Amino acid sequence: MSGASPYEPPRGAITPAPPTDYGEIKLLSVRSRLDRMRYIGCSVGLGVLVNRAGGLPGGVATVLEGGGDPAGYLVGGMERAREAGQR
Repeated sequence: MSGASPYEPPRGAITPAPPTDYGEIKLLSVRSRLDRMRYIGCSVGLGVLVNRAGGLPGGVATVLEGGGDPAGYLVGGMERAREAGQR
């Protein structure tokens, strides 16, 4: 048998050198899977935020205009839907 045994530990350096520079971060790039998921997540999060920010003043205006409590609007809407279904 000639040469080194396959079960012998390696003799060379096996730890890689740390990188000296890093790539530029492109926030809205869609070049890789992770970037696309980040883009979709940011889009959905921004959409939810805009939806909530727009709905809050509308809800407050509805409550102030009617002068009642918001639960009454929900129950009233359910009653109207049930009555419409019985016709």
